[in-house]
Amino acid sequence: PPLDEVARTLADGRRRYAHRATVVARDVERAAGALEEPGTDGSAEAVESAGSAGVAFLYPGQGTLRPGGAAAGAYAVLPAFAEAFDEVRAWALRETGTDLSALLRPGTPPDWYHDPVHQQLGLFALGHALTRTLAGWDIRPTAVMGNSIGEYAAALAAGVWELPDALELVHTRALATRDTAPGRMLAVELVRDGAREAVTEALAGLPEPRPTLAVDGHDRLVLSGSPEAVGRLAERLDGLPTRMLETRRAFHSARMAPAAAALRTRVARVTARAPRVPLVSNVTGGWATPGEVASADYWAAQLTGTVRLQQGLDTLLSGGAEVFVELGPGASMSRAVRDHPGHAGRPTTVPLLDGATDDAEARVLEAVGRLWEAGLDVEVGQFAGESRQRCSLPPHPLDSRPCGTGTDRPAGHV
Repeated sequence: PPLDEVARTLADGRRRYAHRATVVARDVERAAGALEEPGTDGSAEAVESAGSAGVAFLYPGQGTLRPGGAAAGAYAVLPAFAEAFDEVRAWALRETGTDLSALLRPGTPPDWYHDPVHQQLGLFALGHALTRTLAGWDIRPTAVMGNSIGEYAAALAAGVWELPDALELVHTRALATRDTAPGRMLAVELVRDGAREAVTEALAGLPEPRPTLAVDGHDRLVLSGSPEAVGRLAERLDGLPTRMLETRRAFHSARMAPAAAALRTRVARVTARAPRVPLVSNVTGGWATPGEVASADYWAAQLTGTVRLQQGLDTLLSGGAEVFVELGPGASMSRAVRDHPGHAGRPTTVPLLDGATDDAEARVLEAVGRLWEAGLDVEVGQFAGESRQRCSLPPHPLDSRPCGTGTDRPAGHV
């Protein structure tokens, strides 16, 4: 039978079992090959149903949006994503003159991503569109957490703001940060014992003004400051893996003070509500309170101060979530969760846009498949192909179980 009829039958004509596996393929030959790979042979662990597993949404931050058409695959195969993305894209073009269509084109020049307005509006658009997509599948978070600008998409998902207000705040923040002095941000991987102390020692050997700690993670630090100071720090950390983030501003440092003042004025005019979903605070690392998210001072401090990523993950992991879904480009938040000591034994992290540029549509569908494998009841039949027909397939195999007579006596002759 045609492959799309096989997929339709398996998706819509079979019970949902606890042991699950998915395959993304364009033809029968590739499907057969994929089904022979580990994890599709019935050895997958059983999963809980969607209703019994906590789901945490993670939103990445500044510097994760890079060239490659991050939105192209999701835009092509997820109608709800395309609709929500187009809503934000239309607002951005009308209100700010920013064309987020660049996120759909793999050939967009790298310099486009260095603009704080493009970076921040783009990340927010992706996070919001993915949130709306999951909501359409009735997948809703039991907790949310964002990194830096990602906290704005997380706050929207938690019900703190309406979409128009959130867009205004993101744009105000982006414009104000673009007007600050140039800066750089350096990620440092803490791959060996004493790495954190080595960073402290390297900082102490630099003249003022030194880079400051922008993001404090369990296995990674991000330092922020002037281009010269951050460059000197990178040279002094020759023995540790480092990477300059895709930004030309020093977020989460004192260089953001003028932007924080402008943001404080704008936040004061916006109505905020208490989070309907628990929201992890970047500022404290604990659960954000209604008073904090309604405070202009909170969002100003969030821009200039350290993102308490390690403490935030401590809080998030203590909340009982079993599935961690990253709603944005790359897998930085997923890696932070997997590498956290408190993640031991947790089953699933799913980055929805993993940053790969090869066959972006297939990569998005693979991520959707991982959600289904994790026990979330995504209607996978919508990805089965154009055919609405079902076909005749072998039924579910019976379990092979030995059945004894309950006695050790040999059977008699008949």
